[in-house]
Amino acid sequence: MEKRIAVLRGDGIGPEVVNEAVKVLDRVAQRFGHTFTYVNITGGVAGIEAYGDALRRQDYEAAAACDSILFGSVGDPRKYTMTGANGTKKYKSRKESDVKALASFRRGMELYANVRPARVFPQLTAAAPLKDALAREMDLIVLRENTAGIFYANKYRKEVDGELTACDECVYTWSQVERHARFAFQLAMGRKKLVTMVNKPNAMETGVLWQTVYEKVAQDFPEVRYETMLVDGCAARLVSCPGRFDVIAAENMFGDILSDLANSAAGSLGLAGSGDVGGQGKGLYQCAGGSAPDIAGKGIANPIAEILSAALMLRLSFDMPEEASAIERAVEQALDDGCRTADIMTPGGRKLSCREMGDAIVQAI
Repeated sequence: MEKRIAVLRGDGIGPEVVNEAVKVLDRVAQRFGHTFTYVNITGGVAGIEAYGDALRRQDYEAAAACDSILFGSVGDPRKYTMTGANGTKKYKSRKESDVKALASFRRGMELYANVRPARVFPQLTAAAPLKDALAREMDLIVLRENTAGIFYANKYRKEVDGELTACDECVYTWSQVERHARFAFQLAMGRKKLVTMVNKPNAMETGVLWQTVYEKVAQDFPEVRYETMLVDGCAARLVSCPGRFDVIAAENMFGDILSDLANSAAGSLGLAGSGDVGGQGKGLYQCAGGSAPDIAGKGIANPIAEILSAALMLRLSFDMPEEASAIERAVEQALDDGCRTADIMTPGGRKLSCREMGDAIVQAI
């Protein structure tokens, strides 16, 4: 099978971890008889420095025409400052590099479902903040809505009656929630068949809408158990009884928070892969931990999250479950062999560089 993959290496540790994921994909292509062609594009702060644009139109179009996108994290606060929505806005800003380079794909390609798995590898229970028994139970997905909500609606910061006032609207439509709900139930059908929809209907009208839509969609999936939970209660249970969850479905802001909580509880954001998927099957796949510019160039970044994101791409966008499983097993084999990067170091482990960890996983495929 032939697939064209757009590669945006991004900023900070982005190029380092993406390079290791590409090595792994090349090994998969060799073993399973596929051809992966890479289309390199530049974006984020790297795009601003190269072209004065966080994502040029021609680069967006080239990437959108590919079968999926392998994305390195963007942004570098050492070089550019965050600016407010209606405050002094200089184009060369971290906000611009983050929002334009990533949100352009999410909204332009309608990648509405952000899939964020969280599990504790048995080899790394000692590195997880959770107690050993609880850590071993965690195996869930946070499904975050990705193209609407508070991140994308109207905002302002202005003086009202002589006082500085700020507002961020949170807007959802029935159809936006319904497509997310159907994705959540379909995802659960291939797992433990439980959907937990998390929101705050006692305080938010959007929460009432989410509850109404999800209850209706749930009727089309009688095999899947369905429940609702307040977001604060879900946060508490994620660290006290993570094994009770399967698919946690949440709107944009809540999903953003809960997915980072789940992966931090699992041990490290360096293990947190993610995929942004839309109705066309195409997706954008990236590690969830950010660009980490403070460790860029030191060779100590953990490439596992980006590699697992590549596995998600094979599974969700390319319909290659066997190939995805081969990557996932290789990661586990490397961990079994004691391979560790600094962020997941455990007693008796072998501390490897980013490149060495990538090599170990390639060798295990």
